[in-house]
Amino acid sequence: MDPATFSQLYAEHWWQIYVYMLRRRLSKYDAEDLTEITFVQAWLHKDTYEVREGKGALRWLYRIAHNTYIDYLRVLHPVVSLEAQLTEPSSGQHFEIEDIDALESLIQQLTSIQQTVMRLRYLQQLTTAEIGQRLDIREGSVRGIEFRAIQTLRRVNGQRS
Repeated sequence: MDPATFSQLYAEHWWQIYVYMLRRRLSKYDAEDLTEITFVQAWLHKDTYEVREGKGALRWLYRIAHNTYIDYLRVLHPVVSLEAQLTEPSSGQHFEIEDIDALESLIQQLTSIQQTVMRLRYLQQLTTAEIGQRLDIREGSVRGIEFRAIQTLRRVNGQRS
């Protein structure tokens, strides 16, 4: 598949793949990210696409989108409830969630850098070292930002109770 054909495929089907992701109860940001990842994967595996009549392209993209979504879920291992983590201080700063929507709504109350660190740490499951490299900050700074974000989330959750 040449770049022009792929560009047309993207233009014709981006919205359908995006809606597919939204229907999986993802935030609009995650749906956008996973839609883009779907098309990156499609481009990387364009040699596996067989030209067929009808909706073969869309079916192929849905299969890739489904696999992208499953990979995303695999990163989000089943964990302790968000409420338990926020209401019961632990000795370590390990913070896990089972409800992405709940975390997203709480994260909105954090500073921009705290939001970024929390998404990278708990939604993308990156280590503090990886986050530091990605954001070009020291690992200790990442841990400090994460610590303050968790403290803020615990305070906010306490005010709601």
